[in-house]
Parts: sequence; structure tokens; C-alpha cells
Amino acid sequence: MEMTDGRGPDRCIDASGCEAHGTGSLDFRLEQGEGGGDAIAYTVTRTHKGDFQGIAPTGRTTEARGVQIARFEDGRIAERWGSSDELGILRQLGVDSTG
Repeated sequence: MEMTDGRGPDRCIDASGCEAHGTGSLDFRLEQGEGGGDAIAYTVTRTHKGDFQGIAPTGRTTEARGVQIARFEDGRIAERWGSSDELGILRQLGVDSTG
């Protein structure tokens, strides 16, 4: 995924994709919103090929949904909030989340 010049709502989409640490491939599907508003919902499919939260590469493919909300000033993101199903990702990687 290429980064934009940092202007407009597409930057929010790019920024959320950049959180895919430890991946060798990334498929970003916009579920709701068109990048033209202040909020988007998405699904990210990734292949775990590098360190992710201290977990060595597994080669497994994970899928997670998320949302990004941004406040824009002069066509640039001034603030951004987001959430994704990181617990779901960890479970898909085989991490025991029971403690």
C-alpha cells in the first residue's frame, strides 16, 4: 500500500494499513465509508511474516475488522482514533489469550 502525501481522508486509510507490522502481504477492504468522510470501517487480511507484538513469524494468514475516525484541518489529519480486533489476530496466530 502506498502512502499518500498526507492530505485528506485517504491518508486515514493509508495510516491504518501501516499498522500491519510483521506482515508480508496486506489486503485492505473498505467495508463502509468511501474515505470521503470522517470514519471508515474495514477488513484487513495479512500474512504474518515478521515479528508482531513479540510473536515470531508463523506464516499464518489473519483477518481482522477495524474502524478509523479522523478529524481534519485544512485537508490534513489533525487527530485520528482507531480500533481493530487485535485479540482476534492473536488468536488466529495461535496465542493462548486465557492468561
